[in-house]
Amino acid sequence: MRPKPERPPDLQFDFQEMLADLRRELSAKRSEEAKIMRNMDEMIQKASASSGGADVTRTFNLAVTRFNNQMALVESDAKQLANSLKMISGLADNISGKA
Repeated sequence: MRPKPERPPDLQFDFQEMLADLRRELSAKRSEEAKIMRNMDEMIQKASASSGGADVTRTFNLAVTRFNNQMALVESDAKQLANSLKMISGLADNISGKA
């Protein structure tokens, strides 16, 4: 190992304490991260257990697809109703014009 070069007294910095503090903080953050990950895993397991082990995402996607299909039917029925009303309005105008 090479010896550390001599520095003038006004340029000597001791970062050991600061590095030790940063290492402790990093260790604490890693522990906190591990705890959060464990909590998330527990919540996911509880959620999947409460759903009977079914794939929650798949079930949700199927429900959304059914809803979209029903909304498409409602939209189609609304268009048919609007066309029928236009036709009835036209017939009523013709009848009133002849009377």
